[in-house]
This record gives sequence, C-alpha cells and structure tokens, in this order.
Amino acid sequence: MKLPRGFKRLVLTFLLLGTIFAAGSYTVHSPRFHSYLLSFLRRATGWNVSIRDSHLKLLHLRIFLDGVNAENAQKTVSVSAEHVRFDISAFSLIRGKIIVTDFDVDGPNVFVRKTDKPGKPIPPDILQRLYSQFERSTLLQNVFIQDATATNLKLTLAATSPDGSLDTSDGFVGKAVIGLNPTLLGNLAVSADIETTSGLFLPARKVALKASLTRSGLTVDSLLFDSEKVTLTAKAKTNGDLKRGGIDLSGTLDVPSVLTGQLSFEAEADLKDGKADIKKVDAELGDATFHASGQATFPDPGDLKKLRYDLPFEAENLPIEAIFEKLKSPILGPAKGLGAVQGRLQGELPALKATAKAQIRDFRHGAMRSRLVEGTLDFHWPELDFEADIKPGEDGRLQGQAKGGVRFDRLIPYKSIKAMLKSVDLTFNDGTLQDIIPAAKVSGKLKGELHLKGLRTSAVGPGHAEVTQAHWFLGPVDRFVTDLDFKLGGLIVFTKTEFNAPNIEPILWPDGLTLDTSTSGIVRYEGRPADGLDLKGSYQIKEDYFHIDSLIYRRGGSNLTGALHIAEGGGLDAKLKGDLNLESLSSIPVLFRDMRGHARLDLTASGTTREPSLRGTVDFLKDEIQLRGFPAIEEVEGRVTLEGPVMKPKLSGLLGDGRFSVEGSLGMKNFHPESFDLAFKGSDLSYAKPNAYRVDFDASLTLKGAMPSPKLSGRVDIVDALYTKPFQLRELVLKAFEEEASAEEAAWDKTFEPWQLDLSVKHSGDLRIRNNIADIYLLADLQVGGTYGRPVIRGALTATEGQIFLFGDTFTLNEGRLEYIDPAHREPYLRITAEEDLPPLYTVFVELKGYLSNLQVNLTSTPGLPREDVLSLITTGHTQQELREAGVNRQSMGMGVLAGELTSAIEQPISRKTGLDVFRLEASESGQLSKLSVGKYVTDRLTLEFQSDFAPETAQRILQANYYLTDNVLIKGTQIWENNQNGTGPRFNFNLSFRFRLF
Repeated sequence: MKLPRGFKRLVLTFLLLGTIFAAGSYTVHSPRFHSYLLSFLRRATGWNVSIRDSHLKLLHLRIFLDGVNAENAQKTVSVSAEHVRFDISAFSLIRGKIIVTDFDVDGPNVFVRKTDKPGKPIPPDILQRLYSQFERSTLLQNVFIQDATATNLKLTLAATSPDGSLDTSDGFVGKAVIGLNPTLLGNLAVSADIETTSGLFLPARKVALKASLTRSGLTVDSLLFDSEKVTLTAKAKTNGDLKRGGIDLSGTLDVPSVLTGQLSFEAEADLKDGKADIKKVDAELGDATFHASGQATFPDPGDLKKLRYDLPFEAENLPIEAIFEKLKSPILGPAKGLGAVQGRLQGELPALKATAKAQIRDFRHGAMRSRLVEGTLDFHWPELDFEADIKPGEDGRLQGQAKGGVRFDRLIPYKSIKAMLKSVDLTFNDGTLQDIIPAAKVSGKLKGELHLKGLRTSAVGPGHAEVTQAHWFLGPVDRFVTDLDFKLGGLIVFTKTEFNAPNIEPILWPDGLTLDTSTSGIVRYEGRPADGLDLKGSYQIKEDYFHIDSLIYRRGGSNLTGALHIAEGGGLDAKLKGDLNLESLSSIPVLFRDMRGHARLDLTASGTTREPSLRGTVDFLKDEIQLRGFPAIEEVEGRVTLEGPVMKPKLSGLLGDGRFSVEGSLGMKNFHPESFDLAFKGSDLSYAKPNAYRVDFDASLTLKGAMPSPKLSGRVDIVDALYTKPFQLRELVLKAFEEEASAEEAAWDKTFEPWQLDLSVKHSGDLRIRNNIADIYLLADLQVGGTYGRPVIRGALTATEGQIFLFGDTFTLNEGRLEYIDPAHREPYLRITAEEDLPPLYTVFVELKGYLSNLQVNLTSTPGLPREDVLSLITTGHTQQELREAGVNRQSMGMGVLAGELTSAIEQPISRKTGLDVFRLEASESGQLSKLSVGKYVTDRLTLEFQSDFAPETAQRILQANYYLTDNVLIKGTQIWENNQNGTGPRFNFNLSFRFRLF
C-alpha cells in the first residue's frame, strides 16, 4: 500500500522531533551536560563546582544533584552537600516567573581556612549594592523562593598552629528555612527561620527574621533571637547606608544569667559622611532608666574596628543586683543596692572605655550594709577600677574607704562572664558596727584594714580589725582585736585574737581559726582559737544559719562536748555536756567573782539568742562560789535543774563557819532573775565587811515574788556580832571612816533597794560595838520591814555595859540606846552617856548622840564648868585657870586634841597598809606627843595591843593581851618594860574578870 506523500512527511517530522527530543532529553539528563553548564559558573565566579550525579524530572520540574562540591579560587572556602533538590512550579513558568517551591539541602558542610592575609572589609554601601543587583536583574526580580531548607549544617573554621598542625572549631545549625519574595513595589522581602544553633554560632533555640530591602534602606519588621541565656526581640529601620541616612532601633532584651528583669530599649542615629549623630539611646529595666547621646565617627566606614565613640550617659534607680547578682564573681555577685551613675563612654573600637561617678544607696554585701557608697569608676575592657567612700550611717559620716579593681573574663563564648578580682584595699576608721552590720545586733567602734589581691579564682592578703566600746548579747566588750589572712581556695584565717571585757581577764587566742568560703553560699570554719578549744562548723549565708557542729573543750580539768545552731532571727538550738572546771567561769563578771571546783553539766538550749531557754542539770561537787555582791560560799553540793525560764536549785554549802541549804525555784529572763520562790536555812553563818562589822547568825528565810520587789521574810538569830568601824574626831563631832563603795557594790545595792523586808532579828549571844571610841555590849530585839533601800525597823538595841574612849581617857557607860527613829535613814540613831571621876572635885559626863555616821559629842561636869574647862580637865586634869596659875601653856589641851586628830587622820591608811586594827597617838601634859599605841584583833576573842612612850626619860613599853575564855570570862595579861636606873626586868600582871548580862 502506497502511503500518501503528506503522511510520509508527517511521519518524518515526528521522527525528527522525537530524535531531537530524545537527544535533548538525554543531554538535559546527562551529568556531563550539567557539569558543562557548571563550568560557566566557575568561569564567572572563580568557584570550582562539581557534582557526582544529577538527574531531572521534567514532568515535575524537579532537579536532583548528588555529591555537590564547591571551592573558591583561593581554596580557603569549600562547600559540600550530599544531596540537593529543588522544585520549580510549572504554573509559574507560564506566568513568566520562577517560583522555587522547595529547595532542600541535606547535610551541607562549609569549611573555612583562616589565612594571614586580611579579608576585604564590608563596603559601607553594601545595602545599596545588593539592591542595585536586584534592581538591574530581571531574572532576580522574578525568582521566588518559598522555602529553602538546609538541615544539619556544619561550619568548620580551621587555622594552622605554630607547630604546623591544623586547629579546627565547628559550628552547627539544626535547620534553616529561608524565603525570598520580590514585591510589586520593587522591594525584596526576606524571611528566615533557624533552629538549634551551637558551637561557633551564638547558641540559640530559635532565630526568626522578617525584613525588606528597598532603595531607601533596610527595614527589619521583626527579629527574634531566643536562647537559654538571651532572648532578644527587635525591629529596626535604616534610611540610606553607612555613609548617609538614619537608623531607628527598638526592642527588648532578656538575659536571665545576668539581668533579673526584661530590658527594653530604643535608639536613634543620623549618619552623614562617616559620622553618626546618636540622638538617643534609652533603656529601662523595671524602675531603672538609662539615657545616652553623643557621636560616633567611622574613619573607614567599612571597618568598624576603627570606630571612635563619645557618649555621655546617666543611669538612675538602677538595682545593682539586676546586673551583679548573677555575675560569677565573689566580689560583685552578692552586692545589692540602688545605684545612680553619670559618666562618659569615650574611645575607639575594639577598646571599650568609660569613666563615671557612681552612687549606691542602701548598699548590701552579705551581712554588710551601708546607706551610701559613692565614688568613681574607670572601665577599660576587660578591667574595671574603682574608688569609693563608705558612709553607712544616717548622719552621712565617712567611716570607710575602698579602692581596687576587677578583671572580666569570658568563661565560655557567648555564655557567661566572670569578674575576677585584681585587688581591693578596704579601710575603716571610727566605723560604727551597728551601721555596718546591723543584722549582727552588735554595737561598737571599728578600726581595720584589708588588703587583697586576686589570684586565679581566689583573693589573698592580710587584714587587721580592732573593735572597741562594743556590746553584744552577752554584755559589754572593751576591746576585740584580731589579724586576718585570706588564703587560696577561699580560706580566711584569724590569728592573734584578743578579747577584753569589763572585769574579765584578757582572753588571748593565739592559735588560728580557719574559715572556708570556697563553697558558694556556705562558710565553713575549723580550728583551735584557744588552748584546749576545738571548733568545727559552718555558716549558711542565704539562710543566715550559724552552726557549731562540734565543740570540744579539754583544759584545766574541763572536759566538755557540745554543739550550737543559730538560725535567722536568732533561733537557737544548742547542747553542752561534760565536766567543767568552775575557775573558767571567773571570766564571766555578770554573776561570778570567783569559782573553784568542778561541776557536771548536761544542758540544752532552745528559743532565741535574746531569750534562750535552758534545760538540763548542773551538779555541784563541793565547790567554792563567790557571787557578785554576796559573800563567798564553800563546799557547795547538790543540783540545779533548769526547765526553760525556771531554775530549781537544791543546794547546800558553807557560809563562813556555818552550813546552809537553799531550795525552791527561780524565774530567769536573759540570764537575769525575774521571780523567786526560795527557802534558805542556815546555822552558825558568818557575814563580814572588813574594818566595819562581822555577824555570826542563824537564819530561816524565804524569798518570794517578782522583780524588782520580791519579799524577804523570816527570822535571823544573832549569835555573835561585832561593829568595828573607827571614828575620827573633828571639832567634837565623831565621823565614821568611810570607804568609797565600789561600783559593783553600788550596782547591787541599787538592785536590792526595792526588795521588801519582813524580818525578825534577835540575838542569843554577844552583840558588841568595839572600835577606837567605844567598847559596848548591847541587847537586840528588832522587827525589820519596809524595803532594803528604805527599811522600817522597830525595836532597839540597848547598851548593857561598856566604856567610851575619848581624849585619851576612859569613860564608864551609864546608859545607851541604838534605835531606828527615821525611815529616811538606813542607819540607826545612837544615844550613849558615860562618866569619869576626876578627884578630888569633879565628875565629867560625855554624851554621844546622832546617826552613826555623824555623832555629836557633848561634854558636861559636876560641878558645872564651861566646855573648854571640861575639855581641859579631860586632857590635863586641870581647869584652864589652874593651868594659868601653874604657868602651864594651854598648848597641852590643843596638842591632846591634835593627837586625836592625827590618830583619826592616819589610822585608816596605816591599818590598810599594815593590817593593824588599832593605831593611836597621845599627848603629854606638856603638850608634846608622847605615846604610840598599836593593836590587832587576832580573833574575835583575842586582842593584842602594844604601847610605847616617846619620852626618853621614861621610855615605858606595854604589851597587853585580852582573851575572852567564854562569853562571860575575860583573861587579861600585861607585860611592862621601863627604862629606870634600877635595871629591873619587865613586870607581869595577870587579871581574871567575870561579866554577866541581865537578859
């Protein structure tokens, strides 16, 4: 069958087209053809691009490239990818556009080798150049990329080390999606979403960008940078390029590792001919504000490393903890307060420099406080130097100064910065502890200095501190001084410590106590600050919790173990157990004067340091205790039980020669008595005051009630009492020798003044006054009421027998009475009359009356004579007329009185120095001092007295001894030496007398 010619032509045409299509299809799918096409790219860009395989799906307009490699001509940058795939929308080709709907790159690797050759700087008109390329290219204006995705991107930076090896560092991007969208207005819109960057890249969880490029500049509609350390949201707009135009920038910044809140900011600048007029930089952090404005100059707009800047700035209400609290610095990190800064940023990049005046109100650093710290800052990255005046009190007085510097170091790129100490010198002069460390609840004056130098992560250096006029919860402190030494690893060693408090022997701690501050938030300490005392514990700074985990004291017979925990606010938990040598309590002057012996302790404490609650027992083992304001007690034994604020003693012991017992309960507050319910019994007890009195007594007493006026009631039986306070004669007035009361006695007397009294005082033995003017026996039957400060005493002491010694003569007692007639006087009123016969004509009467501290002396005679004649009769045996008729100088009378005056004036100091109880000068009739008498009360029953004449013609010496064999039998012995011509030896006299009292 013969085909028509037209059909043959049609078949030939299809065959030709098929051959051409087959040849074209083979060529398009051929990797060799693809490589040939890439050769044009190599010649145009200088990059050598190769592929291992490729193929094309025309129906889907999908291109696959495998084993893609590209390298620049200098072979410093290479890019490789295992697979590259992109799809082109067929419909977009019909519309005259190229829309890449999918562009995927799997596992791209970028390798960059660093060289010594400087790289080309970024041109200042880069934005204009990019937009010009876009504007001139019709192809670029019609290329749309919806999603260009790269997964598992790796960037490697390599550099050759001095030894020839290759040092590399890597950066990673988990996923990056980029979009490119030309708009009808001629703008180029760009979007980017990046996830999971690490290594060399800023570590981020997400980076999102939406921006548009126009001829007038770049507009960033939104920027989000989110990482574990930083979250930044911003928008920006540029008008022109780096040579001309303007920049507006605003946004927020969160840096949780450094800032405690969100920072919002705004900035505006105008660019012209390489200069930037920075109109404003405003930032806010809570109530804190920051303002800056100034200029920046770009000598080379393409190289920011040469940028010169000059920015005056100020900040107000800046909480410094918002910056420093999370900074890894033992110096700046703990700081808190409200700051104000005014300064200037001025310098040239890459150097960062600033100087400023700074002020911090309510500054806090650990336990340290200061209402005001002000000074200067000099910042030159990476160092900051400072000088500051410390004014902790409300009065604004300068109390201390600080000077030093820190160095900033980046620990891990883009993650954290650490401030490392260079040096700090801290001094305090006349500092006030109550202002500087108010939480410690102590007061006093501080003088000290501290000189530290940074060494790696620690500070080392010496220090010294001295505290005076101090007071803490245990009482006043006169002086506390110590040396400090800061060592590597955060160790602080205290040595040469000295502690002085009122009425305490100085406490010296020559050995060291070491504090370990290396653990954040905890200070541990361990050491032996005193001989025999070992401590180990810690202090938790944030919780303000102080621990003594182990306390061991072994010294001088003491063997104690214990622990102590003090929480914030003074919460207390403590225990102490073991044997205590009571001599160590002598250093506590609040209660004890002297202690001897041992006690067994088993105590716990709770409550607070201000109001501790003690529980447990204290067992006394025949100890000696001398309480403040009370006589010493010996052989104390028994137990004191502590039940919180209540102390329950059940004790016995010796007071003088007698034994006593006490039991009941005692309410305490802050170691001071608050209430009493005590019963006291004793027999043959003794209470004495040197050169004043001694009392032996039996007692059965109770003390009940609350401070300040408990009631002391019961019965006191006087077994033996002796009043020995001497008197001095001045113008016929007898005044007692008064010893100034010690501050301690005065304080205790003031404490006892409101105590109520209800006592019955009787006597069953001798009640006697024996001093330089009298030797008298009395009867007592008294009822004592009122208060200790204003006693009301009913009854009287009646004299039964005795003698009065005045003007060298002895008067026989006629009557005497000692009674309390005025409640305003704590001492009794005395009235005594006595007489002496002066043969052949006269009898002289003497009357003593008045309060014991001020006795009036009245002299009369029978027959009656003027007082001057009576005094002359007593001192010379003659009246003044008789003396004139005999030609005797009246000086004798005056010298006799003078002898008494001299005796009164020097008897007390002589007695203090020598221990003598009697010292007396006498005058002769001629008016000369002629006799000296000295004596000693050996015991209450034995008296020795020695008399010696000054006159050489007599030179008589007498030694006399008086001894009361019983209360009613007196034995007297006398030995007399005389300087006479016969040369006879001493004469002895012996006398035995009896005396009885009618009661």
